[in-house]
Amino acid sequence: MVYLVTGKRNAGKTHYAITLASELRAVGKDVISIDGDEYRAVMSNKDYSDEGRLRNLIGAAVLAQGYEKQGYVVILSFVAPKQEWREEMQAYWKESKVIYLPGGTLWENTTYESPEEVVRKRWRRIKVKKLAIQTITYRLFIVACYFAFCFIIFGDGVRAFEFSIKWSVVNLCLYYGFHYLWAKRNKLGKE
Repeated sequence: MVYLVTGKRNAGKTHYAITLASELRAVGKDVISIDGDEYRAVMSNKDYSDEGRLRNLIGAAVLAQGYEKQGYVVILSFVAPKQEWREEMQAYWKESKVIYLPGGTLWENTTYESPEEVVRKRWRRIKVKKLAIQTITYRLFIVACYFAFCFIIFGDGVRAFEFSIKWSVVNLCLYYGFHYLWAKRNKLGKE
């Protein structure tokens, strides 16, 4: 098992990793803890470009992979600012968990993509796409039902089609108008 403790600088990653390591040792686990600052110093990596950071993270991921194969629980405490990089690191391990610590500060001209932000973005993208597909399918089904019902009543396909489209538009306006007012009244959608 590999734990990746991540967050901005001064968020408490090292302290958290030390505490986690001692708790795991207390229950009989063999633990190896690798701190990002110490690892960078030992590897003499002073390259803070994206390429240098990624090379540093992958090197630590490979080292953790070796310890994991030997049966150790490995705790890495690294900034790992990009979700893509964290996922690339996790690909090396059989079992892993990312622990994100909020707070801390950033270096100038740096960004940190927190796991919550990534999940929120993905969830919104998935939700909107799924909702759109479901809504279109449902609306087509409703129009088909209106058409069938109107065809039975009028006996004329053209009139049935016109009426089903008109009624569908009225229905949509009523439906979304009600939901908009309800959401506004209950202050939904405010983050």
